[in-house]
Parts: sequence; C-alpha cells; structure tokens
Amino acid sequence: MDSQRARTQNIRSFLKILVVNLMPKKANTEVQLLRHLANTPLQLEVEFLYMASHKSKNTSNEYLENYYRTFAYIKDKRYDIVGWLLLAPRLNSCLSRRSTTGASSAS
Repeated sequence: MDSQRARTQNIRSFLKILVVNLMPKKANTEVQLLRHLANTPLQLEVEFLYMASHKSKNTSNEYLENYYRTFAYIKDKRYDIVGWLLLAPRLNSCLSRRSTTGASSAS
C-alpha cells in the first residue's frame, strides 16, 4: 500500500490474533500465513505463541525467544482470535488420499 492510500484509510481497531504454531518449520509456516492475512482489508496484530517447556527440533530457541511469546507473557492479554497451525499441506493431502483409498477399497 502506498503512503497516499495509507493516509486515506479509515482508522479501525486492530483484530488481535494469537497463533500457536505447532509446525516443525515455523518460519516457513509464518510466512505463508502472514501472506494470506496481508491480503485482507482488516488491520491485524498477530502474535505467535510457543510452549516454553518444549524443545523444538527444527527451530532454534533464539528464534523462538525473539519472535514468539510464552504463556506467561500472554496470559493476561485478550485476543479476538486464537488459532492453531497443526498440519502441513502435504500431510493434509496424504490424509485425504488415504481416506479416499480406504473408502474405495471398502466398497
């Protein structure tokens, strides 16, 4: 959005979103999600949550501490939406193929 358009936008309150990203490659998933959200006319404030007790295998602890929040940080905050990122698209397609195969072999 250019600066002229930004100046003419109606000021609306932000929609606060908390995302619990359980995907192994967190940065890739964040980019995909934020690209989709950026295409909406809504003004969004997005924060990511991680479980401080969990040791991530694919994302460094430094990255999580810099870009994610812990429950202790967010426990008294209010959010309009709380969402979970659970399954990768590949896994989703794998599951749908499996259910289709299972349904056809049963008949």
